[in-house]
Amino acid sequence: NNKIGKKLLATGNGKCNIANQRPTLERFYSENPSFLSHIFQDYTFQSVKQFFKSIGLELIEAKEGKVFPMSLQASSVVELLVSECEQLGVKILCESEVNKLSFTKGAFEIISNQEQLKAKNLVIATGHCSAPQLGGVMDGVGFARSFGHKIIKDFPTLVQLTSPLKESYLNQMAGVKVESRVTLKTKKQTFVKQGDVLFTSYGISGLAILDISRRVMEELKTTSEVTLEIDLMPKMSHEQLRSMMKKSLVKKSQKPLALWMQGFINKKLINPILEALKLQDETVGSIALKLEKLDMIIEKIKYFEFKVNGSKGYKGAEVATGGVDTREIDAKSMESKKQKGLYLVGEVLDVDGDRGGFNLHFAWVCGLRAGKSI
Repeated sequence: NNKIGKKLLATGNGKCNIANQRPTLERFYSENPSFLSHIFQDYTFQSVKQFFKSIGLELIEAKEGKVFPMSLQASSVVELLVSECEQLGVKILCESEVNKLSFTKGAFEIISNQEQLKAKNLVIATGHCSAPQLGGVMDGVGFARSFGHKIIKDFPTLVQLTSPLKESYLNQMAGVKVESRVTLKTKKQTFVKQGDVLFTSYGISGLAILDISRRVMEELKTTSEVTLEIDLMPKMSHEQLRSMMKKSLVKKSQKPLALWMQGFINKKLINPILEALKLQDETVGSIALKLEKLDMIIEKIKYFEFKVNGSKGYKGAEVATGGVDTREIDAKSMESKKQKGLYLVGEVLDVDGDRGGFNLHFAWVCGLRAGKSI
């Protein structure tokens, strides 16, 4: 990168969701779950908070335990970290691409496009392949592999999802953002996330979709497409919605059903609902005479099915899963069990977390452990 902290500057919509106050184990994922319990032992949110306080950065808590710098500016985080590095005599090289790493005669040799260095210890903190436009690369995983490390296969997560549905169908709904409850049913388990959903010309996005995307991508490993069940009005029960809609029906009304429904739901969602039920030519009066048709509409609103067949890839992903197998890493020191003096931290490891500051929390804990060990 041509400047330091590009990914940090982009987090939390520029506010930097720096950590989460409740980093419980179920918010993280790895093929080696025991690593998580060991790495977080004695390193709580308070450990991270104390570190940032020591460099002059005060933190505040928001909804869902999310933590931000008090300034609500990601630039504050980056500039204070850079300042601390400068005071400690750390040399920072931007636009420096490491071409080769090796270990000979008791020292690491680092060859880049700028210079050649030797060091007793080496920390790989390159991140992973998510957000390549912000500097996401596979280099760190490749360097780890060259030292004999096993690599767990990756896939994008916290990512927008694509759909095999016809473009004309998707375009009808594109741009609609609605508070929803999203359900994914697999053979083994049912996953539910609630939050905003954004329909797009390529598929679907929004916070609820990012939150459930990891489970969707796991399911797509074994099938070509999955169906999400979306409750478009989660704050009302089936019975409450039926009662409200039934009260506004007039038996002799010739008002088009699609126009009547604009009193309840976003206009761009109406045709996809009615066309699926073959009710697009109905009137309010015809529905009032056959309430089973009203029940069909309510069922579709509460259980709107949406097919998904992929994601927008690493460019749209906040995080990449997979990475260096943590069975080969000492959770107390972050040192490689394959190569003495080699440390691996952050997203380059096979650990990823939920949206809400969990991935950065993991990165800070890794850094604190590695720094203390070195």
